[in-house]
Amino acid sequence: CCNCYFITPNEPNLVVAGGSLLRIFRYVPMQEDGQIRHRLEQVLSCNLYGIISSIVPAKYPGNRRHSLLVAVGEAQLAVVDYDPSSHCFKTRMLYNYEQDDQRQMFLQQTFLPQVRVDSENRSAAMLIYGSRLVVVPLIKPAKNSTDSTHHSYVVDLKKLDEKVNNVKDFQFLHGYCEPTIMLLYEPLRTWPGRVAVRRDTCSIVAIALNIRDKVHPIIWSQNNLPFDSLYALPVPKPTGGVLIFAANSLLYLNQSVPPFGVMLNSFSSSDDRLFLFRNRATTCSL
Repeated sequence: CCNCYFITPNEPNLVVAGGSLLRIFRYVPMQEDGQIRHRLEQVLSCNLYGIISSIVPAKYPGNRRHSLLVAVGEAQLAVVDYDPSSHCFKTRMLYNYEQDDQRQMFLQQTFLPQVRVDSENRSAAMLIYGSRLVVVPLIKPAKNSTDSTHHSYVVDLKKLDEKVNNVKDFQFLHGYCEPTIMLLYEPLRTWPGRVAVRRDTCSIVAIALNIRDKVHPIIWSQNNLPFDSLYALPVPKPTGGVLIFAANSLLYLNQSVPPFGVMLNSFSSSDDRLFLFRNRATTCSL
């Protein structure tokens, strides 16, 4: 689910996806026991031809309402708008990358597609098949234009760095002149039964997206992160950087400052050789 201005530019909506069903709700204020509360009222719904695996809002230049980027199936992406004249969904664009050359010999779906949008609405990206990135510029093409900067394209992450594989999560970072993506990946997998042999197996890499020239240099990387790293959360400006959520620890990484982390429980006390846990006196509270 996500929150955005899909129906009108002045009233927020709650977007909920379950299975193949996409539903739009609006918040209706009501007074109860002297307090103003809100209830949800469904205003729109639609069944898609596939299971929805990821959904994020995005705003194209010149639009006051948000569009919805919906990942369906193995590697399909639909950009959906609201049509006020017919009060229904309207498809802006459809992308399909379920070709054999993208599957990389996968016989069944092992990685669900994930969609992310740049905080400044410059570009969107969808991760498919664990190591391929579909870049979708959020640019309105001019009529009869031959410029290809608004066309989507696929980036093979292994060609940027052969170690990039088994991507767990990726996010757009804040505070960069160009859209910059941070990838959290595990090149050589391990599991709790092998932590004595292989423990700090996760890494991150930051890639700048030069959409016009289709050049993607690696500007920042960090290795030897805990094997149980799960998710990444970009930190807004002016702080910047990214938070890495692991099962037993919380890490903060930034290109301009040394990495730092805190332990969340006693299970992470065995990571004595991990340089991220220098300050043992740090406490973390919610």
